[in-house]
Amino acid sequence: MPYPSLHKLAPLGLLTALLVAACGGGGGGGGGTSGNLTVSGIAATGAAIANGTVSVKCASGTGSATTNTDGSYTVTVTGGTAPCLLKATATDAKGTTTDLYSAVEAGQTTANITPLTQLVIANALGADPATVFAAGLSNGNVSNLSSTSLTTAVTKVQTVLTNFGVDLTGVDPLKASLTAATENAAGNALDQKIDGLMAALKTAGKTLSNVTAVVQDNTKTATTLTTDLQAAAPNLTSSSLSNCPVARSGSYFYAAPGDTSLNKVTINFATTGGTQTIDGQTLGQLQGWDVANNKNFTVAPVNGSACAYAFTLAGDAYPIHVRVSASGVSAFGLNGTTTVTNAATAVGPTVNAGLLLPVQRNWTRANLVGTMYALHYSKIKTGVSAQNAFGSNSAGLFKNIYSKFKVENNGTTAKAWACPTLTSCPADTDTPTNTFTITGPDNDGVFTFTDDAESQATKLTVFQGTNGDTVVMGVNSGTVNSTTLETNFFVMSDRVSGFPGRTVNQTWSNTNWLLKYSSGSRALETNTNDFVATAVDTVAKYFTRRITDNLNAVKNDKITWNAPRNGMITRTESDSGAHNFIGFTGTGWTVFVSDAPGGGADTAGTLKNNNFMGFSINPI
Repeated sequence: MPYPSLHKLAPLGLLTALLVAACGGGGGGGGGTSGNLTVSGIAATGAAIANGTVSVKCASGTGSATTNTDGSYTVTVTGGTAPCLLKATATDAKGTTTDLYSAVEAGQTTANITPLTQLVIANALGADPATVFAAGLSNGNVSNLSSTSLTTAVTKVQTVLTNFGVDLTGVDPLKASLTAATENAAGNALDQKIDGLMAALKTAGKTLSNVTAVVQDNTKTATTLTTDLQAAAPNLTSSSLSNCPVARSGSYFYAAPGDTSLNKVTINFATTGGTQTIDGQTLGQLQGWDVANNKNFTVAPVNGSACAYAFTLAGDAYPIHVRVSASGVSAFGLNGTTTVTNAATAVGPTVNAGLLLPVQRNWTRANLVGTMYALHYSKIKTGVSAQNAFGSNSAGLFKNIYSKFKVENNGTTAKAWACPTLTSCPADTDTPTNTFTITGPDNDGVFTFTDDAESQATKLTVFQGTNGDTVVMGVNSGTVNSTTLETNFFVMSDRVSGFPGRTVNQTWSNTNWLLKYSSGSRALETNTNDFVATAVDTVAKYFTRRITDNLNAVKNDKITWNAPRNGMITRTESDSGAHNFIGFTGTGWTVFVSDAPGGGADTAGTLKNNNFMGFSINPI
């Protein structure tokens, strides 16, 4: 079902890459030239917007067109004369619309339309582009779209954004080559800079409109605008990993199966004395680490890969390996070997692994209203059944549980139902398994769900990526309301992206980083995979693929969309006989659990063989 309330506060997360790739120009590019004017490009804010509307208003003439699946557009303006203002309107799966603005000067016929171009146009106009576009161009603002005015605005925006970790040195956002990310392909370097800006705004709890309102004062210098933006958006971070703009300095929450609390770490990617560090003291709850002396971790790329890095504590051989997806969701694992190779690696006893989500402080309880489904990986209470060690961090056996949460009353209360399977969850009219009173969020955006019957507290945090995909990570801080369970880790998601376009014989490659818990064991592996789509059914929402890994091992699987619930996927490994899994998939990330959790038999053998949870950073 749709969750219309979950995105009200973060419309920027619903922006996907509005790209404008330079295409061939038409006649009449000059400001005084009559005839038809053709304006073309690709529209974006982190991933290409398909079927969006591009509207053009010129010094004379207007026109509009619909973007293609890659965000490309071509608009013909009959009798058009440049300069022109451009507006791209995107509508997401929930019906929320977003407008972005750009321009072409006299003599030009191509322009990117992105959050970056909106800031440039706002500064050039000295006004809100939406207001100017609605009124149409006049002689006064036509001169503001001259080549000189736009060049000055580009320089100011470059300086301001560089101070906030978006390096646009030598890049004209209006004219630079832009390739937007889609379901099937990653974006280019400029697209990643857009991702970086949008990620920074999300983390700061600010919108593009907040920044537009600051930079549109073109009477001020870049230095003054930077100071004004720091005051308007004090949480806007100023540094990121150079090869991964979505990995930004700031606060992150992390948690894993077996944990009893959400843990927070502050990461600083700014270079200090040649060493990038994070505050080791805040990692105190990662079992097995010596942080008593507030030791710092160095941060370094893993094998030179973008968005892959490792935290290493001086004198310790066990680094924390992290992968960041394009939408900002990360997975982390503490590995017992210094180097992660392209093979499955058994994880040592002082290891933890789970999700790492940037703190977002712009959520309210009202934004939670709606129904979502949860994938749990909960620890069996000691003494309930035969127990085997599960590492020193979390001894015991784990089992999968599914549930449905319904947040009501403007986010003040919630109901939850245990689901035998996700296709057989109780109806809303059935008696709930639990009822909760919701408080928060606190200063870090953490909500508390307090069980009305047992006063047990569950903490959860919400993260929304730049494309609108939402992840809710929850941890029970005490005994679960059950006679058999003692910890409860769960993930919910609000997947807004659609079925990825696939064609038979289409090929693609990526690096898959997989962390998989099986009850009683864990594994960490990095594989380079080549995929070939062998069958596609856009009506039934599935495709099959043949997978060849770096060791030339071949297997086949099937990915089914909106199964067993809308917004979820089901994966079937047809060759190996392994259990199918169900999960949530966003841009470059997947969280999954077994879809055959063992029929409720809490024996050691059943739990080990039939229950698992995994985290993967890898576009499927």
